[in-house]
Amino acid sequence: MELPTQIDPALKRKVLFRGIFIGGLGALWLFVTGIFVPVSLLSKWGVAIFFLGIGLIHLGLTPYRKLNRLELSPRHIQISKESVCYKENGHPLFSIPLRIIQQIRFVKKKRIYGIAILLKKPMQEKILIHHPRFPMKKFHEKSLYRYRCDFFLPYFSKKTFDQITRLSLPGQCRACE
Repeated sequence: MELPTQIDPALKRKVLFRGIFIGGLGALWLFVTGIFVPVSLLSKWGVAIFFLGIGLIHLGLTPYRKLNRLELSPRHIQISKESVCYKENGHPLFSIPLRIIQQIRFVKKKRIYGIAILLKKPMQEKILIHHPRFPMKKFHEKSLYRYRCDFFLPYFSKKTFDQITRLSLPGQCRACE
């Protein structure tokens, strides 16, 4: 079974409005400084003013662009009888054997939601990394620090989580909320 990420339309709308606001501030900054700041001051600080305005526009609109890319090319969780495989652009990044998964839960915070995976300690088997340049250590540390789990897979919906919990994996994977 292969399950894709799903971007919540309300989240996308919030990110767009926030991006328009921050990007609008950058555009307003460029417009106001271009009209009202004297040329003598612009000759000294013009480059810094320009990069600040462009930086605000970039900071505002990049998160929306990332969500659009993820919507066009979603990540997937592939569940087999032996493992859970995390894929990006159709290429597997890593696989977690079901025997070492202790708990799977759905996490929803302010602007992020997804599936958290907790592993049994000590692990009897190793996690298989398929992509040699995938930063597994960084991914694991970010999940531990931000979400208090071993692996956090973002933008998988509650519906996807419910589909995972409905799978009959007797004694191998305990799922709860």
